[in-house]
Amino acid sequence: MSIKFMDFDKIKRKEINGVEYLIGHTESSIVPMKVYLASPWFNQEQAYRRDRVLVNLLHSARYIVNSPQHIAGVGDISKYENRKAIYQKNIAGILEADLVVAITNDKDPGTLFEVGYAAAAHKKIIGFFETEDEKAKFNIMLELAMYHTNTDIDALEKYLDEFNLTTEKSGQTWTFESE
Repeated sequence: MSIKFMDFDKIKRKEINGVEYLIGHTESSIVPMKVYLASPWFNQEQAYRRDRVLVNLLHSARYIVNSPQHIAGVGDISKYENRKAIYQKNIAGILEADLVVAITNDKDPGTLFEVGYAAAAHKKIIGFFETEDEKAKFNIMLELAMYHTNTDIDALEKYLDEFNLTTEKSGQTWTFESE
């Protein structure tokens, strides 16, 4: 599949319960699942991997995405107030999310914290660790905190399409079919 990247600065945004989301599709009658995208993005490879997953999510009318770098940005992190505001926005994004998609390549401490926080908040977490090593394994603590793990971008995209089709929204509670 070829990935068509989008200009994230021009993409539509929507605020729900104080959390801002990116919306890559036209609004429809579908009630989209709110996704928090936990990922490192501190070098070109990490940003590229994050954007490939983000584009896949945004191409579905079933998801709206809180991607911290695209929503909160970084700003001047030398000031405590700015660091605290970023932290609070990220925590709010995790708590408001129906689903967390975590890219765990490079074992970024911030991403690992977000996974742990989401697990403690009883969020469904889908983990993605891109590798061509078929024997590669997720860390046990990460794997067991996650609802599903994947190591291939095409398989992840397929899983996300199928995952959202197997969920039903009942009030504010998501119910999931067992694997």
